[in-house]
Amino acid sequence: MTGRTAAIGLAVFVAAGMPRAGRQSPPLAGTVAPPPVAVWYRGVPAGVPRQNDLAAIRALGFSAIAWPADFGAALSDVTRMAAVADLQVEVRATPHVLTAEGAFAPPVSVDVSVAPADVPVFTALTWRAVAHGARRIAFDAGSPTGAGIDDANAAWVRPAASLARQLASNTTLFAALRDVPPLVVESPPNSRLDVVLRQTERAWVLIATNLDRTPQRVIARLPPDVPSALWVSLMDGDAMSMLSLPGGPRWTVDLAAGEARAYVIDKVRKGH
Repeated sequence: MTGRTAAIGLAVFVAAGMPRAGRQSPPLAGTVAPPPVAVWYRGVPAGVPRQNDLAAIRALGFSAIAWPADFGAALSDVTRMAAVADLQVEVRATPHVLTAEGAFAPPVSVDVSVAPADVPVFTALTWRAVAHGARRIAFDAGSPTGAGIDDANAAWVRPAASLARQLASNTTLFAALRDVPPLVVESPPNSRLDVVLRQTERAWVLIATNLDRTPQRVIARLPPDVPSALWVSLMDGDAMSMLSLPGGPRWTVDLAAGEARAYVIDKVRKGH
């Protein structure tokens, strides 16, 4: 089996129109968890939803909107329009913007700022939150109207849409992640860097993030029973291997400023 095929076998794409579980409920056994990525949408003018806006949000690959509770008078309208666009509606009081520290112990649902100042690091911040337990993401451009996708300086839209597709395609994998003992990090300590290993019954998942504004190198030692190759990127399907040593594989990775890496590999089963 090739690395790319292994990744596809683990991923489950949530197609438009597929039945979805309740908003905050954990997935039932044998079901597919709901798509995880929303954008905050406030209507144009504020509090007035527009069908074309919702269609544009869905076309980018997002699967839900967060609608402010203050605009409850328009809830029936936005719910009806969202259904036409195949979007979920999450009614939320206010965004609770995720911080670098908060990403180490996030709630199930997190709000990630994609304001201009946060664009360089929001991808890494999102992956860090997912690595540590977040399962639903809502991007917030902070725009008082609309979703901020039409702003001239909306540099966040393309990377956020790509991230939405990556996360939605692997919903089942992320829902099944559980902890393993912390890795041994051999590179110098840096609070802006994080590397974690997670597992499911069938796979190992490795996620590294750099919230620094400069490039950084991470060197981590993995447990002896973890394979050294071929890992497959959850972002682009590229294969990756690492140095195999008697005490366990050593992974050395250079991360650009604000970069994240996420890889998956099948577990080696005894007798196979």
